[in-house]
Amino acid sequence: MLDDQEKKNDLNQEEIAKLRNAVLNRLQTPEDSQPSITKKNEEPTINHSEKLKPSVKRSNLPKLFLKFSILVVLILFSLQTWAYLFTPQDIIFKSITRIIPIPIALVNFQPIYYSDWLNQINSLNHYYVFLQNSNSQKIEIPDQRILKEKLFDRLIEQKLIKQLTMSYNVDVTADELDQETLNIINKAGGMENLKQQLATSYAWSIKDFQNNILMPLLAKNNLNLYLLEQPENNEARILIEKIYSDLNSGQDTFESLAQQYSNDSSASQGGDIGYFNKGEIILPIQKEIFELLPGQTSHIIKTNLGFHIFKVTEKLNDSSNQPNRIRLSQILVATKDFQGRLENFKEESKIIKLIKI
Repeated sequence: MLDDQEKKNDLNQEEIAKLRNAVLNRLQTPEDSQPSITKKNEEPTINHSEKLKPSVKRSNLPKLFLKFSILVVLILFSLQTWAYLFTPQDIIFKSITRIIPIPIALVNFQPIYYSDWLNQINSLNHYYVFLQNSNSQKIEIPDQRILKEKLFDRLIEQKLIKQLTMSYNVDVTADELDQETLNIINKAGGMENLKQQLATSYAWSIKDFQNNILMPLLAKNNLNLYLLEQPENNEARILIEKIYSDLNSGQDTFESLAQQYSNDSSASQGGDIGYFNKGEIILPIQKEIFELLPGQTSHIIKTNLGFHIFKVTEKLNDSSNQPNRIRLSQILVATKDFQGRLENFKEESKIIKLIKI
């Protein structure tokens, strides 16, 4: 009995030992059982596929950008070709040109945009329709092709003038624009009247009026004033200073000097140019002239026409006894023609037309 019991205990011990070894073998991994040893000349293994993934993504970006750029160029080229061949006026194309600036010309490599040209065409057509509706007589509207050509040339001229003002550093200032706008508002009888007139006649806002009319006029005037001081106008400057000196010394009368030297058509009438209301004369002249008494003469005044000397021959007051109307005479010594200078600059400029009218 005891022998049998001891054998059974021995079997149990053997089974327990086998079970323990089996569990230990199960828990032990192959890497744990054999320590990893790197050979002296063998480099560790690297998973290259994982490291290449980011670079593959980065390498796709230039390709995507190139494809996108080509697509944009093709779209712009298509629109430009469409504009050149057909000069489209439909609403879809107009909407596109408001989003995508399509050049119709390059003036010394500075663009003139299709949208600006269309806006001017539409405004002028609106004006002719307004004239027809407000007149009993039929108003003849110019041929559209001629009208478009004139507006196209006008935009080129405005771009040339802008470039000249920038090169001579005589660009229009915000103060100059505000002052001239205020002068126009006063002439129109107030801000609301001007807004209504512009909207009715041209479908313009005041900002449109400033950009399309006032800015080019002021720029041209600034250029003229600048050119007055250039050597090519020395003779005119010397002559007007001599006239002013003779006038102040009493050597001759204003009327006689006007007949001798004035380049204006009024010279034969002694320089008489008639009556002017306050607000009808450009501000630099108006400020000085309305302070003069009848019989007094101004200093030498520069305008885009040349050098002037004015004489007040009569002065009238309004109901509040404020001067509001005067009669003037002038002596004008004209300077070199600004238009000639502009034409010379135009001939020297590189003008590329990108549209067929």
